[in-house]
Amino acid sequence: LASAGNFKEARKVRDSLDPVRQAMARSKPADKPQAFGKYWQELLGQVGGRVRPPMLELTDSEKAAIKSAFDDCGLQL
Repeated sequence: LASAGNFKEARKVRDSLDPVRQAMARSKPADKPQAFGKYWQELLGQVGGRVRPPMLELTDSEKAAIKSAFDDCGLQL
């Protein structure tokens, strides 16, 4: 859209993703970015998989917080 000069529509699309970006920022554990990305992929219906050592898996409480933020952001698949 922006490349075609339709900046108003491009801005709408960009702004519509703000809740998703905020949910990701709010729920991302600082020390487990790979595990976070893989779990977010699973929530999107993609294959995320597990992280390999020495990286750490997410705890159940971290997964619950991420899932809650994911559900609350209003992303429709």
